[in-house]
Amino acid sequence: MLMTDSTSLRESCAVFAVSSNSDKVDVAPVLFSGLLALQHRGQESAGITVLKNGKLSTFKGLGLVIEVFSHNILKGLSAPIGIGHVRYSTYGSSDLINAQPIEFESKPKFALCFNGTIVNYEELRAELEREGYVFKTTSDSEVIGFLISKALKHGSDLTNAIIYGMEKLKGAYSAVLLSEDGTIVAFRDAYGFRPLCLGYLKDLEAYVFSSETSGLDAVDATFIEDIPPGSINVLKGGEVTRLKVYSSRHAHCMFEWVYFSRQDSIIEGVDVFSVRWRLGEKLAELNPIEADYVVPVPETSRIAALGFSSKSGIPIMEGFGVNRYALRTFIMPKDRGYFARLKLNPLKQ
Repeated sequence: MLMTDSTSLRESCAVFAVSSNSDKVDVAPVLFSGLLALQHRGQESAGITVLKNGKLSTFKGLGLVIEVFSHNILKGLSAPIGIGHVRYSTYGSSDLINAQPIEFESKPKFALCFNGTIVNYEELRAELEREGYVFKTTSDSEVIGFLISKALKHGSDLTNAIIYGMEKLKGAYSAVLLSEDGTIVAFRDAYGFRPLCLGYLKDLEAYVFSSETSGLDAVDATFIEDIPPGSINVLKGGEVTRLKVYSSRHAHCMFEWVYFSRQDSIIEGVDVFSVRWRLGEKLAELNPIEADYVVPVPETSRIAALGFSSKSGIPIMEGFGVNRYALRTFIMPKDRGYFARLKLNPLKQ
């Protein structure tokens, strides 16, 4: 079942998944809290898919998490297992049709959430269209789903279908998939370019997958580990099993520490706050200058500015008024200059 709300819509990219071993647990509020904690990764759309009575139920809309999901909507998504997504458009327009999770009518039926970019999207889409697959979106996520569906159609089990898809893809990604048989699968590209971690929520007897540790913290889940690059992690019946698909060099995306991730997150064992602080210190060391003040451009550069100020001895001073209701300017798909003007205003004094 697909429910959409065209009146409260907008879009982004983080994944979140929760699976409890108890049928009495409602994970919808946990999914909401986790997505809210990951809102900084994109503000165009938000969506949740849960498994209720053996059937997938999806609600998604354009807008912030708190705009898309009302209390009544979350009540309608009450279930012990689910996945969620917030999006900014790496590929495809900022329309509701491109919001995730996306459901796929295969056997078994599944829903998919994806964070990343597929470099050979056009090539794979053309190949699938020649084989009769009809695309409803312009999102690269649909290519992944159809590759998995194709393998399932030819007799693969879910795990091997995902392996088939991963072997065809060229790009950087992390993803979570929810099957109608109650299986959650989390998988990550060969280089681990996009983050993904696993935690455990003891009170709910639930495992949690999240793009960042800040998502785990928001729901009071204990961090277990970062998902290894090139691996498939299958969560079913309260147990997690792992299959290593690739062994390759781990390649970080530096922008995770510089911009994408929250300052209180820990990515691959390194906390974001410390990295930004040390970058500021190193900048002061490599480029000593004479200045009256260090002025951060809110919000991401603030920690680096503090590090620069600490190392250089130059006092830090606020230089911009900030509109707290403006969206993150870098990840907005259109007219960043316009959004920057909405967000920041130089202090005239």
